[in-house]
Amino acid sequence: MCYRRQLQTVMMSPPGSFQQLVIFIQLLQFTGGQSIEHPLPCDFEDEKPCFWAQMRDDDFDWTRQSGPSGFRTGPQTDHTYGNDTGHYMFIETSAPRQLDDVARLIGPVITPSATEQCKMVIHYHMDGSTIGLLAVYKRQYSDNSESLLWSDFVDYNDVWQQRETVLTGPQPFQVIIEGLRGTGNYGDIAVDDITFSPGCFKEEEGSLRMVYASNSFYEGRLEIFHNSRWGTICETGWTQASSRTACRQLGYMEANPATAALPGTGSAPIALSNVVCTGTENSLTDCTNNGWGNTGSCTHADDVVVRCSGYRKECQYNEFTCANEDCIPSGLDCDFTSNCRDNSDEDSCSLFPGRCDFQYGLCDWIQPKNDDFDWNRVRGRETAINIQDHNGDQDGFLLYMDAALPRQQDDKTRLILPQSFKPTNNGNCIIRFYHYMSGRDVGRLTLYISDINGKTQLWEGSLPAATWEREAVELQSNVPFQVLFEGTVGTSHLGHIALDDISLTTGCQFEDSACSLTGPTFTCTSGECVSKEHLCDFNHNCVDGSDEDDCNYDPGRCDFETDLCNWNQSDQDNFDFQRGQGSTDTSYTGPQTDHTKGNARGHYVFIDSSGHQINHKARLVSYDLPASDTCKFRLYYHMFGSGVGSLIVSKRDLASGRVQELWRTTGDQGFQWLFASVDVGGPNKYQVLIEATVVGHEQGDIAIDDLSFTNDCYSGTGQNKPWLVPVIAGVVCASVVVLILVGLGVYLYRRKHKRLNDAEPIIYQNQSNPRTQHSAQESMEMEQQMHPSSPPPPYSEAQTTYSDRYPTKGMMTSDRVSTPGSRPETPLTNVHVH
Repeated sequence: MCYRRQLQTVMMSPPGSFQQLVIFIQLLQFTGGQSIEHPLPCDFEDEKPCFWAQMRDDDFDWTRQSGPSGFRTGPQTDHTYGNDTGHYMFIETSAPRQLDDVARLIGPVITPSATEQCKMVIHYHMDGSTIGLLAVYKRQYSDNSESLLWSDFVDYNDVWQQRETVLTGPQPFQVIIEGLRGTGNYGDIAVDDITFSPGCFKEEEGSLRMVYASNSFYEGRLEIFHNSRWGTICETGWTQASSRTACRQLGYMEANPATAALPGTGSAPIALSNVVCTGTENSLTDCTNNGWGNTGSCTHADDVVVRCSGYRKECQYNEFTCANEDCIPSGLDCDFTSNCRDNSDEDSCSLFPGRCDFQYGLCDWIQPKNDDFDWNRVRGRETAINIQDHNGDQDGFLLYMDAALPRQQDDKTRLILPQSFKPTNNGNCIIRFYHYMSGRDVGRLTLYISDINGKTQLWEGSLPAATWEREAVELQSNVPFQVLFEGTVGTSHLGHIALDDISLTTGCQFEDSACSLTGPTFTCTSGECVSKEHLCDFNHNCVDGSDEDDCNYDPGRCDFETDLCNWNQSDQDNFDFQRGQGSTDTSYTGPQTDHTKGNARGHYVFIDSSGHQINHKARLVSYDLPASDTCKFRLYYHMFGSGVGSLIVSKRDLASGRVQELWRTTGDQGFQWLFASVDVGGPNKYQVLIEATVVGHEQGDIAIDDLSFTNDCYSGTGQNKPWLVPVIAGVVCASVVVLILVGLGVYLYRRKHKRLNDAEPIIYQNQSNPRTQHSAQESMEMEQQMHPSSPPPPYSEAQTTYSDRYPTKGMMTSDRVSTPGSRPETPLTNVHVH
């Protein structure tokens, strides 16, 4: 639908100026005195420039201006009013504009008539000694191809020029007005008062138009196109809701009560009657009515008049409608750039996945653990190159790849969105991001999608531009996938890479269940899914490493950082494995780093083949493992060198003593750590044997690292976990000892306080009457006299010791050491001494 307005055939009041009258007469000349329908004419008096919009693929914008645009250059007045209060559009050529910078305006979509000629009239002003170029293009709406209609570069001094252009062709198109900056800033170019003829709109069945009252562009008689003729509509059954539908179809936002009557002429047919709408329809023909021509007793005195307000621009299906009624291409909304001039394309973006400007963290993005270092989330001013973030804020946050030491060439840092997306190949799933690359040795920034088949590279940047650049990359995959960025350090430390403002379009939809693998699976804390076979295998299969968090179930797990863990050197071999780190002593063989840490500080075990004869072997033996139907043993191995022998994994059945070879690899396997998983389960208890052999060549070192067993090796009850027996027994014994000690302590504590309480009266009496103080022996004799049936206990050193330890309390006759089985003695609290 094109966007149009109608002009009345007779003006009811004079225009505001002679210039307005000239423009109006020109419009009438287009119509031959008939009521017309055409795209909206534009004099740029409103802040919204009609349906003309600033383009985004240019260098700068046109500026709305009134009065002089500059000193000794550009117009002094507008064209519409011819004074300094009227408005026009111009290009400001002053700094920071440079030679050949362009500014572009684009008009509404126009569908040319099949029977009438489509023309455009534009008024333009070119003045200045360094004037540039004004060019007008026609863009085909179907494929966006552009063709030049005309251009002008003449200095006309301070005089407005007029140009009429015939727009041919049957297909919808748009007009582009381009201003190009010249060699200096004395050369402003201005445009004003752009109009189109009626032939710039193709009438279709059901089209509407207003025949305006007075010189209003808002109120007029409503007419509808039917059977190649324009006809009126009878107001019988008409409501304000019907007016809302009509105004919407005409391109307005609101319908207001009409204030005028404008009957049609006798020759115009009355096309419809009893038109009843809800106000939500897009076309008047969608409302109920009595049918074409069935108007009963209606006359032109009953013709409908509508009053509309507020321009409403309808964007195409592949465009986004801005709040200010601009239309921008789909895919530019919610990309952290204000493509609408009012920023409305960045307002409602919660449904866009992966959206992050890094101002408050990494959002849903994760720094995986399977890379060499991490991206730095920093403010632009904190980077080595002191840049601004994508939106020009030096205090804004961004992601920065720091290539300074200790980074080395080809070190990698990764950023991944762990959620899996549904398969897509319809072109609707696009990732948008901004990157900054500078420096002599900038390295590479690569975009991948990762799925069960591995990584697929979609885009790579490696050229320094020292400016923020926008990328939009379509994501296609036939299986669920994840999105991954990878930064790679260049040949030196003089490269800088930054990432900012990442978002995916709504066509990228999350997979309902990321665990689509066959077999038992584990859901990572970061959301993705991995096979349970990869749990605790010393490799971060989850991007957040959560598959390596709870691995204490496996006593056979060993990275050799401290010792051999629960593995033992066999006494049935020729020599032993050695713990090593960094390179082995023999050149051109063995690893340079371990597998766990990936550096020369980490440890592994290896055989040094130097000095050994052919078929000599070293062997490691595991502890006893329980019977298990399914159990896998995992290890990483490194076999590099011209004289490498064999690495063998075997199983010894503890019931029969039989040794069975399960896995073997022989010879040079390249300068890399490799992974092996071996089925070792069985019906009986068993041990796993790791054997490395030599072939009599010194360049035959073999290394192993990061040994582990899968969780199902220990499934079942405690009886199937022999390694739990000593643990459980130790816990039980420790508990018994603690209980015994606690009971003994309570017993001694109570006994001690009982004796102290028994002695208190004696102490009181002894303190109050010195004559009653007795020796320990006298006290016992006294007690014996009072209790003749009780034999006197033997005198004990313990009593003396206790008395010596507490001399202030004197000798307490009740402080005896009771023998086991003796009854408690009667305390002396009831003894009265006179």
